[in-house]
Amino acid sequence: MTTRFAAAVRKRTALQVSFPGLFAFFIAIGGDGTFEDVSERSGIAAKKGRALGVAFADYDDDGFTDTYVSNDGVQAYLYRNNGDDTFEERALESGAALSMDGKAFSGMGTVFQDYDNDGRPDIIVTVLPRQLYSVFPNDGGGVFTYESLEAGLGSWQLDPGQLRLGRGPRRFQ
Repeated sequence: MTTRFAAAVRKRTALQVSFPGLFAFFIAIGGDGTFEDVSERSGIAAKKGRALGVAFADYDDDGFTDTYVSNDGVQAYLYRNNGDDTFEERALESGAALSMDGKAFSGMGTVFQDYDNDGRPDIIVTVLPRQLYSVFPNDGGGVFTYESLEAGLGSWQLDPGQLRLGRGPRRFQ
């Protein structure tokens, strides 16, 4: 590990300790054009996180738009839309919260769309250098599988000539 990289890791770790997570906000638009903060009653504000990527899709095919939040250094959140203006966090149960080894990743950006052409929205999360981009194909039934290596991103992301911060997954769009 180079001295510059080691210093960056120490600085990042110190920032994570001193930068607590924040509650997410959910702003509803009324029929009269006004805005209302419904974060608390919707359930979105129930968990703190370090959100850097947010994407929307109907992952469980119930007709309601769900929300995926990639966090920096803490588990990702998948808010299932209950269809009654409330959300339930389901990332752990669905398999889209952590990496293959059960660790939180540093999610920088995310895409929530069908990348494998099976008709179901999948999740791809870009991360910091020396981490694998997270690829979660949607298996149906509200379940995702972590398949970064199988998707071929492991060798690409860890190639020393390719190390870079993943700011957004435009490459997959």
